[in-house]
Amino acid sequence: MATLLPAYPLRTAADFDPLLAAIGDARVVLLGEASHGTHEYYTWRTALSKRLIKEKGYQFIAVEGDWPHSGS
Repeated sequence: MATLLPAYPLRTAADFDPLLAAIGDARVVLLGEASHGTHEYYTWRTALSKRLIKEKGYQFIAVEGDWPHSGS
């Protein structure tokens, strides 16, 4: 059964807390690309990817498209 999450703007990486809770122990997470190509998309994809690696133990991220150099 799917869990419905409220929609709200992202302001900090902590705004991903409900999403990470819903992910639970999932082995695979798929990220949509509705705003693909925008600066905000890349910023939030990076923040979410870092949390998935650090907090959920993911070891591999496959990306469709480009991943611009962020300088960090």
